[in-house]
Amino acid sequence: MTFVEVAVELPVRGLYHYALPAHLSAAPGSRVVVPFGNRGVSGIVVRAAETLPEGVERALDIDEVLDDEPQVGDELLALCLWIADYYEAPPGEVLPRRLEKLVNRTLPMGFQLSAPEREVLNALGEVPYLSARKIGEIARVGDPVGWMEQLMNKLGEIGLELVIPGDAIGGEPTYRLRR
Repeated sequence: MTFVEVAVELPVRGLYHYALPAHLSAAPGSRVVVPFGNRGVSGIVVRAAETLPEGVERALDIDEVLDDEPQVGDELLALCLWIADYYEAPPGEVLPRRLEKLVNRTLPMGFQLSAPEREVLNALGEVPYLSARKIGEIARVGDPVGWMEQLMNKLGEIGLELVIPGDAIGGEPTYRLRR
């Protein structure tokens, strides 16, 4: 049997585990309807596994799979989960907002963040700001200001305005995460 972790579209923390009945198929990024309390709620599959994690004894079945194909690629899904974790926001509150914008716009399923882009975003999550010089070191690029402009545009095209320029320090540009 396959089990999935679902971010329910409710203002609750954490991911919830459900069993995927044999007659249904859902990959990470697919929208589903799951039992939650005394009602069914929609959610988004974020992970699949063959076993339940330690400490989880049972899982209810998913009621319905809404999409034949995932609506969000792996990289964007990971980015949305990172946003939820960083901002301590319920995952189901972050993902649907992104999905709503994405479903109403065309987004290439091939959207990906490069390893240097992920490294810079992770580094920005750990400090109040980074200088252009430090970003150049992390990303291993010669023109960090131009590189950051491209990253901000790339994220902005999918509705994620995460990174903003900060105040210059000693004449050097800085960047920070939007809080």
